[in-house]
Amino acid sequence: MKISRLLPASEERNELFFRYWTLKESFMKATGLGMKLPLDSFSIIIGKNGGISVRQNLDSNNYDFVENGAFHGYKCALCVAGKLGEMQVETVDFREILNRQTEYDSKIYA
Repeated sequence: MKISRLLPASEERNELFFRYWTLKESFMKATGLGMKLPLDSFSIIIGKNGGISVRQNLDSNNYDFVENGAFHGYKCALCVAGKLGEMQVETVDFREILNRQTEYDSKIYA
């Protein structure tokens, strides 16, 4: 059996790469170390049920993850030490934020 049969199709492979990358990056930021934390010092595990966990020896914290794929072709992941609970991630268009700021500024500086 060729190894290539074990790998998902190219588009699936890319999706999976970016999913893992955003999860790893969110964990690195959650630890406060960012890119100082070697990528091979921890592993992200995505369970068959979709649950996400991290295998690491950095600290004794439990980490919780949430993903958001709000825009086609983009991935977003949030990681926190502890439990996220019922937190919901809201996607906001940056233009909406700029418009709100502009309206606010025009009232303040009018």
